[in-house]
Amino acid sequence: TLTPDQARSLYMVHFYHPLKIYELGAGLGAALLDTGVNVGRARAVRLLQQGFRAIDVDLAVDGILGPLTLGACELLDDQLVIQQLLLQRMFYYTLLCDRQPELKRFLFGWANRVQKLARFTRKIQEASVWRCGHE
Repeated sequence: TLTPDQARSLYMVHFYHPLKIYELGAGLGAALLDTGVNVGRARAVRLLQQGFRAIDVDLAVDGILGPLTLGACELLDDQLVIQQLLLQRMFYYTLLCDRQPELKRFLFGWANRVQKLARFTRKIQEASVWRCGHE
């Protein structure tokens, strides 16, 4: 049985630190962390980068959370970046279901998770309470 401390440690090692959540704003950090847990770290970063490209930010879609991607996160409004990330996530789920129709039964649940995450990140942004490592 996995203890809460063990689970926390796994999240820190496999998601929080590799995705550099501590360098992001609260809402964006929460959105990227949840996306990474749900679809994998590299795909989460690619979805983030695709979101930037969708709003005409010239950024490579390589799945690497390097200085250019982090710099784009710093320059743009977090809520805009979160919206684009979550849109790309829904596009990904839709394409996944097109390629693998047996997964369509999960689409409503995935959409519900994204919708709840969008509400959660808005609340975080409005409250300005939680920051991922910097004030």
